[in-house]
Amino acid sequence: MIKIKAAKYKLLLWSVQIGGAQEYDYIKELSHHTEWAAFDSTDDRKLAWDAYCGSLDAAVGLVESVLPGWYWRVAECHLSSDAWVAPDFNCTTHGARLQEEVPPMIHGEDWHSFTDVDVRPSGNPARALLISALIALIALDRD
Repeated sequence: MIKIKAAKYKLLLWSVQIGGAQEYDYIKELSHHTEWAAFDSTDDRKLAWDAYCGSLDAAVGLVESVLPGWYWRVAECHLSSDAWVAPDFNCTTHGARLQEEVPPMIHGEDWHSFTDVDVRPSGNPARALLISALIALIALDRD
């Protein structure tokens, strides 16, 4: 069964994938009524919005905030923007916690394979990283 948090992440993931997320100026006033409420922190909502709009710095900041100790990779070619995230079990700060809390594989795949996204057309690697992070957050929030 999917928990409430995962359901909110799924709604946000769907909105980001179709490019139909509500404008931040609107949502900052009514954030608890929108898909962006998946993030508890106003700062994380702003980072997610900025990543959605194309800020790679914001996308990296969001990963560091909501997935501490995870590593990420972003690439872009003329066809697509690609990204994945995975737990860094060797991280000196978070590695021990991650080893206890996060399974090494998810649904029979390594994390980097499970969260690997290919967003077409190319041009928004930040959105690809946002989608990858949301996929990881959904997977982590299952019973």
